[in-house]
Amino acid sequence: MKKLLITVLIIGVPFLVTAQTPNPLITSADLMKKSDSQFTGGIIFVSTGSALILADAFHQSTGPGDGTMSLIGAALVIIGVPLVVASGNNARLAAKLSLKNQSIHQPSIIPGQPRNIPSLSLKIPL
Repeated sequence: MKKLLITVLIIGVPFLVTAQTPNPLITSADLMKKSDSQFTGGIIFVSTGSALILADAFHQSTGPGDGTMSLIGAALVIIGVPLVVASGNNARLAAKLSLKNQSIHQPSIIPGQPRNIPSLSLKIPL
């Protein structure tokens, strides 16, 4: 009985456990939120890295230094730039063009004319 229970658990658990599942239903509001947080993080990294580089430059002008702050600052700038670029990509993806049926708003209804026509719409979340 013990072996049967262990065998069932070993065989059954992989069917119950799900790994990372992609979420295909990402809305433009989620993308804009992600873009804003990436942009903020990127600006923080770039500005902190620039401040460290400038502080090390001023420190080395008054005396010898080993340049550790400059290296850390350069690493922070290198980390921050891709975040800013990725935020722009997410913002462009959020403001995508979509082809949908849009209703026609006409003052007079003409018989035989469709109420909905295919149209191109641009969504820019603000």
